[in-house]
Amino acid sequence: MTNSPQHGWPQLFQLITLTSFLIKFACGEADPIIIKGNRLFYATNGSEFLVKGIVYDSPPSPSNNRPDLLSEKTVCERDVQYFKQLKINVLEVNYFNPRLDHTACMRILSDAGIYVLASMSKDYISDWANQGWTVDAFNPFRDFIDNVASYKNILGLVGPRSHLNSVASSRGFPQMKAQVRDIKDYMREKKYRAIPIGIRSGDLNKNTTAAYQQFRDLSVDYWSCNSSLPDFLTPATWGAFEYCGGEDTLEKMFSSYSDIPIPIIVRPQPCESRVVSHVEQLFERNQYSRFSGAILTEYFERPLNATANSNPIGLMRANSVTGQLAAVVEFHALSSKFATLIPKTMSIAQMPTSTAALTCPTPSGDWKASNILPPKPYQKLCSCMMDTLRCITTSETIEWLDVPSHNITHTYASINEFCRNGNDCAGLGQNQTTGTYGAFSMCNSSDSYSFAMNGYWKRHGTCLSPIGMNNVAMLRDLPKTTDPDCPFLLKQVGEDGLGTLTATPNAAINTSPPEGTGTFGTNTPNNINKSGGPVNGSTGLSFKTKLGIGIGVAVSTTLGLLLLLFLLNLKRKRAQLNQSETQEDTHQRKELDGRPIDGPCPFVEAPDRDVYAVELHADCLALEIDSKEPEIK
Repeated sequence: MTNSPQHGWPQLFQLITLTSFLIKFACGEADPIIIKGNRLFYATNGSEFLVKGIVYDSPPSPSNNRPDLLSEKTVCERDVQYFKQLKINVLEVNYFNPRLDHTACMRILSDAGIYVLASMSKDYISDWANQGWTVDAFNPFRDFIDNVASYKNILGLVGPRSHLNSVASSRGFPQMKAQVRDIKDYMREKKYRAIPIGIRSGDLNKNTTAAYQQFRDLSVDYWSCNSSLPDFLTPATWGAFEYCGGEDTLEKMFSSYSDIPIPIIVRPQPCESRVVSHVEQLFERNQYSRFSGAILTEYFERPLNATANSNPIGLMRANSVTGQLAAVVEFHALSSKFATLIPKTMSIAQMPTSTAALTCPTPSGDWKASNILPPKPYQKLCSCMMDTLRCITTSETIEWLDVPSHNITHTYASINEFCRNGNDCAGLGQNQTTGTYGAFSMCNSSDSYSFAMNGYWKRHGTCLSPIGMNNVAMLRDLPKTTDPDCPFLLKQVGEDGLGTLTATPNAAINTSPPEGTGTFGTNTPNNINKSGGPVNGSTGLSFKTKLGIGIGVAVSTTLGLLLLLFLLNLKRKRAQLNQSETQEDTHQRKELDGRPIDGPCPFVEAPDRDVYAVELHADCLALEIDSKEPEIK
């Protein structure tokens, strides 16, 4: 048998590949951030995580384009060097396109110990107060989650910035809270990592009127109460810092957050050259220890406001022609401050096990937000409803109604023309103050439009628009085949949509989220070091530590696999030997086949000198005899 000299190379190649993978895994994998109570912690060592962040958006451009910076590897490679100099640990990204690949940039940031606070773009929801929580509104968030769920250095996801800054606009709050509830449910269903979900709680400003103070207090209580609360809040303070108020102003503005049971990541708008003073106020003073850090300023320089002669804010100045970057004075000031920052922190073992949730405010006076949330969008129910309709929207109308840029207010205005009596379209109704929602209020614009027109046709016998709009509706025969699940669903809600959907064909509908204050993504993992680990400004495992772990894992694995490879080769050689021994003998005499002869051989003595021939054993050779002639006596 001939041995192949390349027999061991496949195993060696696999060894090198596995070793390379282990080095990358050990050195580059980010330690996820978890939540306990109102603080953030590293999942591995239990040390507290304080957000030291900046906004990372594209620089202003005449074309007003919004490139997704985290989809451009070369841009990330350029900017990560500056992030390291700044000693930040979080980037807030307000434009994150779920249709693009972010793997390269997220790996670069992970290797640098930087996490991303990703904003689910405000373009998804144009009007929280008027737009219902519908299939159209929910689907983009699902796409967003699918894109980012695999990245361990996603610190959290934040809903679109709302413009709900008055008590009268509070009726949009239930939709925002339903968004948090359903995104968490979606992550459970898909078995994704429990990424914390936050809410931008609106602007804080110097408005000291009684009405605004009431709105601020009620909104904080609303976000922080019952089991459907978000994982964290990011109150924006744009108006507050516009006037460069002092520390007393800062304390007054945040007094409402003293007892909140979830983390607060503040977002103070820098007041020209006051970034460093914000660091001192937000990280080093004991009275602000209830905050989990801050997003302090922006990476790219831009004007503070629309005034032509206003001083810019930001850390890096981009050349509009060449694109070259230059650090401004604030860059160096912030870097120096973070380098010497030693905030007071605690370990997860020191954190109380639970924090009581606040009591939910009830609708009263101008406060319009009910604690009963809209139902979870369920496309199959809407499709089943559509199969019962004869007067429906035309395909051209569907394209017009369901585009993301369509003004939902116009749709509701048109629907109201079909439903002039309040009971005509009760299945589409939604009242955020009383907490009553029609079963089909979750359906998209074109389905809702069809439901309203079909009701008008049944009442008036005409499938035409009452407001003179042509080619928006058509009369059809009912579909001959429908989804077999439809009877089960429609029996619960009725064809008029006045019932409540309590179960789907596969599972019960979660009408009330799980109880407890430790919302999804906040549980303490079993592998946490109960001694707490480092607590003074620790950033978890450093790059050098991860590199050392990676090298140790790689060396140990390499030695183990080399030993395994040696044993496999030894076993292979023994198998070859055994195989050769069992091969059929083609030689007439065994002593000629090159193999050892089994012994011992019998001893045969020649009896007399006159006997000239002695028969020997067939497998044995004669022993060498003395060549001397025997002495003749």
